[in-house]
Amino acid sequence: MPYRAGRADGLGAVVGAGGGLIDAPTGITKIYVERILVPHHVDPGTVDYVYAGATGARFNALMSGAVDATVLLPPFSFSAEETGYRNLGLVADYAGDLP
Repeated sequence: MPYRAGRADGLGAVVGAGGGLIDAPTGITKIYVERILVPHHVDPGTVDYVYAGATGARFNALMSGAVDATVLLPPFSFSAEETGYRNLGLVADYAGDLP
């Protein structure tokens, strides 16, 4: 889950700071994000979610500054890191029991 360097210094900073971008209100990325936030003591209900669909749309929103954080898949995750976005962690580390 890369995030924009300089706008969010960690998961807690994403709360109310432009929000996180996910696929849909009941999509798998929302489940992933919730699994990542809880161990970092961030209540998923305090995050402003923006819904955009597939990874390409989420990547574009992140690059434009419309959101502060999102879940990205390769190759978009690699591109985000190459342009200065930091990775908050691998989904597999938090949701290894999910597909």
